[in-house]
Amino acid sequence: MKNILKSFTLIISLLLSLNVNAQGIQIGYIQSTTENGNPLHASILNGVRAGFIYENGILDHLSLQYGLNYSYLSGSTSALTEYRTTSHELDIPLRISYGLPISNNFKTFIYAGPNFSYAISNKSKTTLLGQEVESNLYEENSDYTPFNIQMGIGGGVILNNTFIKVGYDWGLSDLNKTTDVVTKTNRFTVSVGYTL
Repeated sequence: MKNILKSFTLIISLLLSLNVNAQGIQIGYIQSTTENGNPLHASILNGVRAGFIYENGILDHLSLQYGLNYSYLSGSTSALTEYRTTSHELDIPLRISYGLPISNNFKTFIYAGPNFSYAISNKSKTTLLGQEVESNLYEENSDYTPFNIQMGIGGGVILNNTFIKVGYDWGLSDLNKTTDVVTKTNRFTVSVGYTL
């Protein structure tokens, strides 16, 4: 766990040391879907995501985009038991973006690249017959790892300094450390933001 946090800190420090051409803020919607090998038993969490973005030009229309995002997610189910989950996560997206100017103040863009994610916590409250039990998915000796690597694609539009973008990230990491169950998390995001 300490090595993962050190790696996250190193990645953030390296990215922030780059020469920044543009920077901005964003906020939006996020849907996280975790599957354990059976899509019918997927766990879906919805929430809000906010963060900072930075951009470095590489060529005329090609740039490197990266940032730091915080996500708050929650979800609940109620069949025989009431089950509510809340999750807090940090993301470091690292994307190659290609922008196509339509006019002086309007541009479209597409992007692709990895996303490095770390779950700060994932707590669930289960209520059965009036009794409430709370658990943390990443507690000590857990079968799950909080570190996730995803590969994403997306696109959007920029009008003056305001942008809207939509993206999808596919989970590459098996979050379950046991050998017989594969657990992966995919994400859908919609964000609006402003570049400074």
